[in-house]
Amino acid sequence: MLITKKEFNRLLAYHDDPAVSIYVPTSRESDFQKDQLYLKNTLKEAGKKLEKKGMSSKEAHKFLVNAHLLMDDQEYWNHLSDGLAIFIGKDFFHKFELPLSFTEQVIVSDQFYLRPIMPMMSGEGRFFLLALSQNEVKFFEGTKYSITPVIIDDLVPQDMESILIDAGAKESLQHHSGGGISAIFHGQGRTTDDDMKNVRKYFRQIDKGLMTMLHDESAPMIIAAVDHLVPVFKDISAYDNIVHENISGNPEDASTVDLHERAMNILKTFQEGKKDEIKNNFNELLSSDQASFSIIDIVKSAHEGKIEHLLLNKDYQNWGTYNPSKRLVTVHEEQQSDSKDLLEIAARYTYQHGGTVYGSAREDLPKPTANANATYRYA
Repeated sequence: MLITKKEFNRLLAYHDDPAVSIYVPTSRESDFQKDQLYLKNTLKEAGKKLEKKGMSSKEAHKFLVNAHLLMDDQEYWNHLSDGLAIFIGKDFFHKFELPLSFTEQVIVSDQFYLRPIMPMMSGEGRFFLLALSQNEVKFFEGTKYSITPVIIDDLVPQDMESILIDAGAKESLQHHSGGGISAIFHGQGRTTDDDMKNVRKYFRQIDKGLMTMLHDESAPMIIAAVDHLVPVFKDISAYDNIVHENISGNPEDASTVDLHERAMNILKTFQEGKKDEIKNNFNELLSSDQASFSIIDIVKSAHEGKIEHLLLNKDYQNWGTYNPSKRLVTVHEEQQSDSKDLLEIAARYTYQHGGTVYGSAREDLPKPTANANATYRYA
C-alpha cells in the first residue's frame, strides 16, 4: 500500500523506544526469493540491535514477529513495488510497498527513520490534480505510479449551474456556439463581463472549499482546464504551489489514465526545473546568507523553520546529536550509542515547517563537497 500524508504524520509523531525502521529493495518481477533474503537479513540485524538495547533473543523475535510472518506469506511477495518499508513499535506495525528504490538498512531508535521516504511526502514525488470544467469539479492525489480520486462533494460546488441564482445567468450556460458561460469553458464564442464574474465566483467557492483541506499542504498542484481559465483560477487561489504548465483542454473529454500520464510529463519537467533553479541560484543565495552547506547551521535553521529547500545525499548518514533547547549540534565521526542521523533531524524539521526535502546523489547537489545543502526563506 502507498503511504498517505495522514499515515506519514502518524509515523512522524511516534516517539517510543524501541522504534524499528526497516528498508529493503524489492522487485516488481516476482523475484521473491531475493526479496525475502533481503528481509531475512534485515530482521536478523534488527534482532541484534534490539538485544543490544537489553532484550533477550526471544523478546526481540516477539517484537518483530509480524515482520517475520511476512516471510511465509507467499502471496504477498508476488505483489510488491520497488521498495518495502516496515515500521515496528510497541503495539505498532505498518508496512508500505512504495515506488522507491531503497538501500537495505535497519535503524533502531526512539523514533522512526523516515528520510528515505521524506522526498515522496514533501513534494518531490506527490502531486495534486484539479480538473475544472463547467459540469464538474474533480480532484486527485497522485504519485508516479498511481492517481486516486479525492471526494470533495461536500467542499466545492457540484457544477457551475449550482452557484448561479439569477435566471439570466443560468440561461447564459445554454449558449455554447453563440457565447455565454459555456463558451468560456469550451474556449470559443462571445462572453460578457457578467459571465466572467460568475466564473470567478465559481472558482472562488472551489478554492475556498479546497483550502479547508489543503491549508497545510505544499505538494505541487496541476490544473486541467482550457488554457485561458488557468490564470484566472491561479489569480484567485490561495494555494502556493500551482504548477505553471497545465493540462490543456476540457478535462471532461479526458480519461483518468490520460490525465495521469499528461500530469506526469508536466511534473517531471517541473521537478527538474525546480532542482536546476535551486542549483543555479545556490552560490548567489550563499553570498547573501540565504543558503548553507554546513550541517551544523542546517540542523539549527531547520529547527527554526528557516529552510525552504533541503537537498540531501540520499546515500549517506551524518551521525551526531542535537539539543533543541540549547541549539547545540554535535557531530560524531563514527556512530555512537546516542547518535542520530543529523540529516534525518534536518529533514524532519524542514518537513514539519512546510519546506521541501529532496534526495539526490551527492554529485548532483549544488555543493557536492557536503552531504546537505539548504536554501533559506530569509537571510
